[in-house]
Amino acid sequence: MPDVHFFDASAIEWTGHERFPDVKFKALETRATHPHASVMLVRLAVAGDITPHTHPIETETVYVLAGQAQLNYGDQQAVIEPGLGASIPPGIQHSVHNTGTIPLEMVAIHTPPVR
Repeated sequence: MPDVHFFDASAIEWTGHERFPDVKFKALETRATHPHASVMLVRLAVAGDITPHTHPIETETVYVLAGQAQLNYGDQQAVIEPGLGASIPPGIQHSVHNTGTIPLEMVAIHTPPVR
């Protein structure tokens, strides 16, 4: 039987994202601990942006824990807020802009893993 991997988000330091300066994240699962997905806790600063980007092979699923943002995908947009989520297939350009008054916090899952 494989080992169960536990993680404690409160014990993991926030890390700055190398591509998106307004983003900090905590890697909860990586390809080293989960062969099929990376799972991150993501924090986007007030008025911050995750600029347009595309994942060539990964599906990105996000679930909002706190805050409010505009998710742009393809030529469409949607408001995302606590309790809402979205799955973005590979090849779809997407971006996020924090439209709220507090940092946006969400869980981001990439399958297959990006980290």
